Amino acid sequence: MIDVVIADQSPLVTRAMVQLFEDDERFSLLATTNDGERFLEAARRFPFTVGVIGWETPYLNGRGVLERLRGQGRLRLMYEANPIPSPSSWNRRARRLPPASSASST
Repeated sequence: MIDVVIADQSPLVTRAMVQLFEDDERFSLLATTNDGERFLEAARRFPFTVGVIGWETPYLNGRGVLERLRGQGRLRLMYEANPIPSPSSWNRRARRLPPASSASST
């Protein structure tokens, strides 16, 4: 079983990850939190295999968590830094798409 701890400031993201891990019998969700300090507290209390933490978390951000874990020799964490695009960038992307009338039909 793969033990998991999650920290993200967004309740929506946290709920989605909880659902993902709870629906897969290979994983055991040990703890969730919304800030970096509590993530480190969970890391001290629970030995886990995978830690998922958002980059922007209250009290201690993702970078700070990674630095502290690295300093403890406990860095066994994968992080993906893909910021959520703002709605204004969605509009710019949408304008780049060709109009529906110019699409060829087969």
